[in-house]
Amino acid sequence: MSDWLTGAKSGLGMGAGVISPNNVPYGIDPNLVDVSTLNVNYTYDNNYQGATADNALWYKTGAFLASANGANNSIYARDGADWEQQALPIGNGYMGGMIFGLPDKDQIQINEETFWAAGYRGTQTEVNSNTVNSKMSEGINGYMSVGNIFVDFNMPKGATVNNYYRDLNLDESVAHVRYEYDNKNFNREYFASYPKEVLVFRYTGDDLNFDVKPVSMHPGNVTVNNGEIKIVGKLKDSEPYSSGGNAAWNQESDLEYCTIIKVIADDGTVTGGYNSVNVSDSTGVTILVAVATDYDPTQFEFNADGTVNMSKTPYKNTQGVKAAVEKAEKRIQGASELTYEELKNEHIKDYKEQFDKVQFSLTDNNEICSVPTNELQLSYKNTVTTKSVDNKTVVSYDESAYANLNKHLEELHYNNARYLMISSSRSTTMPSTLQGKWCQSTAEIWGSCYCININMEMNYWFAGSANLLDSGKSLIGWFNSQIPAGRITAKNMYKVTPKSYTFENGKMTFADSTDDKDDVFIMHTKQAIMGTTDMTGSTNIQSAGNTAWLMYNLWDLYQTSGDKQLLADELYPIMRKAANFYTQYLYQNQRRTTTDTEKYPNGYYYTTWEGRSPEQGPTEEGIKYDLQLVAGMYDYTIKAAEILGVDTDKVSAWKEIRNHLETPVEIGGDGQIKEWKEETSYNTDANGKTLGDPVHRHISHLVGLYPGTLINRDTPELLNGAKVVLENRGDDSTGWSCSNKFLLWARCLDGDKALELFRYQLAQKTYANLFDTHAPFQIDGNFGSAAGVMELLMQSQTGTVYILPALPTEWNSGEISGIKAKNGAEVSIKWSDNKATEIKITPTVDGNITIGYEKDNILKLKGENIKFVDDKYTIENASAGETYIFTE
Repeated sequence: MSDWLTGAKSGLGMGAGVISPNNVPYGIDPNLVDVSTLNVNYTYDNNYQGATADNALWYKTGAFLASANGANNSIYARDGADWEQQALPIGNGYMGGMIFGLPDKDQIQINEETFWAAGYRGTQTEVNSNTVNSKMSEGINGYMSVGNIFVDFNMPKGATVNNYYRDLNLDESVAHVRYEYDNKNFNREYFASYPKEVLVFRYTGDDLNFDVKPVSMHPGNVTVNNGEIKIVGKLKDSEPYSSGGNAAWNQESDLEYCTIIKVIADDGTVTGGYNSVNVSDSTGVTILVAVATDYDPTQFEFNADGTVNMSKTPYKNTQGVKAAVEKAEKRIQGASELTYEELKNEHIKDYKEQFDKVQFSLTDNNEICSVPTNELQLSYKNTVTTKSVDNKTVVSYDESAYANLNKHLEELHYNNARYLMISSSRSTTMPSTLQGKWCQSTAEIWGSCYCININMEMNYWFAGSANLLDSGKSLIGWFNSQIPAGRITAKNMYKVTPKSYTFENGKMTFADSTDDKDDVFIMHTKQAIMGTTDMTGSTNIQSAGNTAWLMYNLWDLYQTSGDKQLLADELYPIMRKAANFYTQYLYQNQRRTTTDTEKYPNGYYYTTWEGRSPEQGPTEEGIKYDLQLVAGMYDYTIKAAEILGVDTDKVSAWKEIRNHLETPVEIGGDGQIKEWKEETSYNTDANGKTLGDPVHRHISHLVGLYPGTLINRDTPELLNGAKVVLENRGDDSTGWSCSNKFLLWARCLDGDKALELFRYQLAQKTYANLFDTHAPFQIDGNFGSAAGVMELLMQSQTGTVYILPALPTEWNSGEISGIKAKNGAEVSIKWSDNKATEIKITPTVDGNITIGYEKDNILKLKGENIKFVDDKYTIENASAGETYIFTE
């Protein structure tokens, strides 16, 4: 395989429009290339056993779904429907695996978090601020698949298996397959170990005979020794998709890799072949998989003149492929020292320490759902759709069928989102991409990148509130690895360099600085792991507020944890660097004078530079989206500095910008929140010109409603203005946009409407494996709706902890425990007949806690009836760690 994937246009990228190979690469089994023949016949008898755990996705067939386009049945086809719609994900943050569970040829598609194409190609000289760096982009610097592992049982074509069962147990993070064939029983288990950083597959049966055959998507040399397959090579060149045309080479990839597959049999015979391992006459086999590259997040050196030292390839370990081999070997060695049961128990213990912090249920906890997950999802699809009313889409359904939907799917979807977050994002890993850590392609659409004009932010909106601080912390390491590149971008695109500054007597003064507290950085819309902070792709997708928006995600980790040390040591330093950039650039470039002293009494204001309201409408200064995000960033960063008692000089400067920022939220002629300053009636200027797409999937000018706080229950006119926008946007959209609308309606305190959007997302924008679809699969929709669930049940963005603020009528009973309010308190709620029956509040810091509750039933605290005044009750001098229990 050393000559694999070479040549000017091999077409092995799997991107949209990429041609599948005419010839199977040498050493690859041709029978594994076309997956259309990998299906079997399924039968079931009276001994069939379905799910044994309630919190599980389960199915009665393997993940097989032939594409409508026969050419896309190739494993090289990006839009493999079986991968996207039916295969089940496992992951440990470092690696991901997609489990197909096919009886005849088991397929596991593999990812490793540092398999990113190309490398750092940042601009090293001054350029205009609207300059696009053509050497980096979402398509060039894309996240890529490692390849596939096939476990081939060599069944005859059209074989029949009996009582097949496949699941993903969310309580333990273990996938299972079981079936009968030829009067013999076969079982499989799959998991991804975070402690050992490997994937683990276990096969047991009365008589196991199979071949393990990997198909790498990258050129490399293969060795097979003592049941271990090792592939060492270099990541394939970037092969960006081109929307229907043939892909073309663009950039050579910098990183090198090592993949190791170790086959360990309890008994029987293990024999090495060419690029394969054969197992015969065994009753138990464990397969360990470790993958690594020579990516180094700390390798980013500067020359004396401030340019990047390209002689030491940025983000590549100076030892090169040796570092990749050593890391993969270390991972395999560590896992090999434990038995399978020890590996499994260690994994489950680690996983449950995260997952068990929160429990959520809308149905009887003691009743296991007897309906396979794909059939459950189909019942929603057949019930909830949309119709057109006044040229806008609205959710439509038969009321009786709607009322009788099995709410198990809704609780399962939330619990699955927490599973996906733990599986794709841990404190020591990179963050979750557009597709988590699961990508079937080497040229995925949008590069499966970090898109920071909503998608990456949406991934982490729910992490803190869902008690997944460990997952949220993955943002910290990623930021710190990208900031050096962002500093170069700030210098060369915006002429902003590290400076100290003070604001005194109406004037801001700056001085060059090498102090870390004065550092700066900026990012643009499409990000990766190798410093793609320059403007890439197109000016049409750029917005000034994107970097500011990410600061909310960091601030939320502090709010929901109450961890002041975390704020001081890890979160605030990043927030401060972003604020440093905006302060310097806005003060020096974006100060505008005005005669409108009613709106701006001092005769001036600061505004944001040119951008778009993602991803539509005019390109201009002062987009409301940008203004709301910059306003929020200053609010959070000022508050953080005051909590820590630091940077008083900076705070005075920040307050100057914040207090004189162009008005971020305004009401238009139709009572709507305005998206553009020139907007009069909805989406129209004073001349009657249409400004943008009236039903666009992005609803960017409501970021002040969610995740921000500029629009809230205490600003009723603005809250009503948000509803006007949502009504005009309509209900139908992409999956992630539906989850965003779900969230926004929840913040508007309309739980029934919010639930309609959630159920529509489950019905029409969710696959059988519960992956959300744009299309294609995007994980932000999974995570966004999980945030929406918690907003229905608890809201705390204004300081008061409101209980059941937007509870849907259909959610008449249920419980949730362990979620975190934005004062750090842990909150648990039980409810029945749409009213709270028990509320538990456990503060993380001493002080008053105010509870908001708008239902009419009487609650008791410590046996005494309590009185809610204006729907609020304050626990005076609450003690950290003490649980306060309200009951009926």
